[in-house]
Amino acid sequence: MTIADTYNLRTYNIVKMADVANAIDALRGVVSRSTVTTSINTTSTSFVDTGTSVTVTVAAGQTVKATFWMHCSASTVDYPVVQLTQDGASASDIFYLQDVDTSSNGAILFLGGFFTWTPSAGSHTYKIQWKKNSAGTVYSDRRGLLIELVQTT
Repeated sequence: MTIADTYNLRTYNIVKMADVANAIDALRGVVSRSTVTTSINTTSTSFVDTGTSVTVTVAAGQTVKATFWMHCSASTVDYPVVQLTQDGASASDIFYLQDVDTSSNGAILFLGGFFTWTPSAGSHTYKIQWKKNSAGTVYSDRRGLLIELVQTT
């Protein structure tokens, strides 16, 4: 079923503007976000939550677009490893952010990316998780996650 069928845009000889507006709203999508500005750190070599989480209700035929970013640093020549999760399971590729100047410690790094999924209908929780790559401690003083739902059918 298309958006035009859902909002009966094909059945009227004269389309009502309210119906057109409702169809446009359905196509535009829903946006939810989480931005965290508290400082965190980890010495874990296993993925742990960053406190950045968004829960959305996905309708049938919707695609989820997740955009994320993290502002990071490290205490040694190390780097953070980041992934997105959907309902606690890894839902993305793993991002490695490495300071290319291996002589400096504590370089401030920025990491960002986006993914799209077409999950089953229902409530889903998306999170940013991270860990250190090898030695030392990794830090983040701000991070964000933006979830957009887009109707695709």
